[in-house]
Amino acid sequence: MYVIQSGLVEIVHKLDKGQEFVIERLYRHSVINHNSFILDDGIDTDAKCKTIVTCYYMDIDTVKRLRKRYQALDKALT
Repeated sequence: MYVIQSGLVEIVHKLDKGQEFVIERLYRHSVINHNSFILDDGIDTDAKCKTIVTCYYMDIDTVKRLRKRYQALDKALT
């Protein structure tokens, strides 16, 4: 899972003829593909950096540890 610290990322879906449809634009403090990450689901979109982007990476084991430690976070993610 990636959390954007700075920059602009577009989440796009590719259409049949190679065109792209922008689903959303993500800025500072946005999480990239959090549903797919939390649910261990396949990702069917692409993330494209539209500017220089700085982001933090968090693996699933870290998320699990944080969920155990912070009940409010666990409840929010459930």
